[in-house]
Amino acid sequence: DLTITQVGVCTANVKVTATATDDCTPVDLLKWSYTIDEGNNGSLEVAAGVGSSIDRNFPYGTHKITWSVRDACNNVRTCNNIFTVADDKKPTPYCISEIITVIMPTSKEVTIWASDFDLGATDNCSTGNQLVSSFSATNRNDISRTFTCADLEGGAFKEFTLDVYTIDAANNSDFCTVRLV
Repeated sequence: DLTITQVGVCTANVKVTATATDDCTPVDLLKWSYTIDEGNNGSLEVAAGVGSSIDRNFPYGTHKITWSVRDACNNVRTCNNIFTVADDKKPTPYCISEIITVIMPTSKEVTIWASDFDLGATDNCSTGNQLVSSFSATNRNDISRTFTCADLEGGAFKEFTLDVYTIDAANNSDFCTVRLV
């Protein structure tokens, strides 16, 4: 069994119990040990754990537990549990509701950046440049819009409604609806 429960900022409690059966040894006499590789990167944060149960906090990311069980006949079996503790909380965008601008007379266009509307989005795990302002929920690079005289459709001005997304490091996103006049 594997149970993952979020417990804090960017961490979750993981409870896992390994099970095995054996022909020569009763289940309660099997000898269990384990290692824990947080980040599944080859480094061991726990090199000599004992027992068949773990109840521990893990940071977000992919992790590996390697279980070993020894029976009374000295046979050893090993298996791995690879699991991911995911950040699935959307960031909180905070936006300027409206920007007023003009098309530049020389270039006949104006470029608006999604970040122009950002008033300080926040997230439970991502900070600073890990938070991206975008005009797309899934494309971190959709960060600008260029408007030309043709977009005004012959008028002196036009109001545009745009969705500005904040995307966190785990690619969760949420948006503000803003206006460009």
